[in-house]
Amino acid sequence: MTSAPQKPKLSEILAGAGFVLVRRPGEQYRNQHGETVTAKGKEPIGYGWQKDPKTLAEAGKHVKRGGNAGLAAGAGNLILLDFDKDRAGAL
Repeated sequence: MTSAPQKPKLSEILAGAGFVLVRRPGEQYRNQHGETVTAKGKEPIGYGWQKDPKTLAEAGKHVKRGGNAGLAAGAGNLILLDFDKDRAGAL
Protein backbone atom coordinates (compact mmCIF):
# COMPACT_ATOMS: atom_id res chain seq x y z
CA MET A 1 0.00 0.00 0.00
CA THR A 2 1.34 3.41 -0.94
CA SER A 3 1.09 6.18 1.61
CA ALA A 4 -0.18 9.61 0.61
CA PRO A 5 2.53 12.14 -0.17
CA GLN A 6 3.36 14.42 2.71
CA LYS A 7 2.26 18.01 2.35
CA PRO A 8 5.14 20.48 2.65
CA LYS A 9 5.24 22.70 5.71
CA LEU A 10 4.52 26.39 5.24
CA SER A 11 8.08 27.18 6.30
CA GLU A 12 9.39 24.94 3.48
CA ILE A 13 7.17 26.61 0.89
CA LEU A 14 8.23 30.11 1.98
CA ALA A 15 11.92 29.37 2.60
CA GLY A 16 13.16 31.24 -0.49
CA ALA A 17 10.63 34.06 -0.39
CA GLY A 18 11.37 37.67 0.48
CA PHE A 19 9.58 39.40 3.35
CA VAL A 20 8.91 42.96 4.43
CA LEU A 21 9.03 43.92 8.11
CA VAL A 22 6.03 46.07 8.98
CA ARG A 23 5.31 48.56 11.78
CA ARG A 24 2.13 48.26 13.82
CA PRO A 25 -0.42 51.08 13.58
CA GLY A 26 0.33 53.59 16.33
CA GLU A 27 3.97 52.54 16.70
CA GLN A 28 6.33 55.47 17.19
CA TYR A 29 9.63 55.65 15.32
CA ARG A 30 12.17 58.17 14.02
CA ASN A 31 11.94 59.14 10.36
CA GLN A 32 14.84 60.00 8.03
CA HIS A 33 14.89 63.55 9.48
CA GLY A 34 15.21 62.31 13.07
CA GLU A 35 11.67 63.35 13.95
CA THR A 36 9.50 61.10 16.10
CA VAL A 37 6.40 60.11 14.15
CA THR A 38 3.54 57.69 14.68
CA ALA A 39 2.67 55.03 12.12
CA LYS A 40 -0.79 55.74 10.72
CA GLY A 41 -1.29 52.14 9.61
CA LYS A 42 0.83 49.11 8.87
CA GLU A 43 3.93 50.63 7.27
CA PRO A 44 7.06 48.96 5.84
CA ILE A 45 10.14 49.43 8.00
CA GLY A 46 13.18 51.05 6.46
CA TYR A 47 13.93 53.02 3.35
CA GLY A 48 14.49 50.99 0.21
CA TRP A 49 12.60 48.03 1.68
CA GLN A 50 11.47 47.08 -1.84
CA LYS A 51 15.06 46.20 -2.71
CA ASP A 52 16.02 44.66 0.65
CA PRO A 53 13.77 41.64 1.26
CA LYS A 54 14.18 39.86 4.58
CA THR A 55 14.41 36.12 5.10
CA LEU A 56 11.74 33.96 6.68
CA ALA A 57 13.90 33.72 9.83
CA GLU A 58 14.20 37.53 10.07
CA ALA A 59 10.45 37.94 9.55
CA GLY A 60 9.73 35.30 12.19
CA LYS A 61 11.93 37.05 14.77
CA HIS A 62 10.25 40.39 14.06
CA VAL A 63 6.77 38.85 14.46
CA LYS A 64 7.74 37.11 17.72
CA ARG A 65 8.83 40.53 19.07
CA GLY A 66 5.33 41.88 18.33
CA GLY A 67 5.83 43.23 14.82
CA ASN A 68 4.16 42.32 11.57
CA ALA A 69 5.61 40.97 8.34
CA GLY A 70 4.36 40.72 4.81
CA LEU A 71 5.37 38.64 1.84
CA ALA A 72 7.18 40.74 -0.77
CA ALA A 73 5.27 39.98 -3.96
CA GLY A 74 5.40 41.29 -7.50
CA ALA A 75 2.55 42.84 -9.45
CA GLY A 76 1.54 39.60 -11.18
CA ASN A 77 0.08 36.63 -9.30
CA LEU A 78 0.01 38.68 -6.12
CA ILE A 79 -0.19 36.70 -2.87
CA LEU A 80 -0.39 38.52 0.44
CA LEU A 81 0.13 37.05 3.89
CA ASP A 82 -0.21 38.94 7.15
CA PHE A 83 1.69 37.36 10.03
CA ASP A 84 0.73 38.59 13.45
CA LYS A 85 2.23 37.61 16.78
CA ASP A 86 -0.45 35.03 17.66
CA ARG A 87 0.41 33.11 14.47
CA ALA A 88 4.21 33.25 14.79
CA GLY A 89 4.36 29.54 15.67
CA ALA A 90 3.14 28.69 12.17
CA LEU A 91 6.49 29.85 10.78
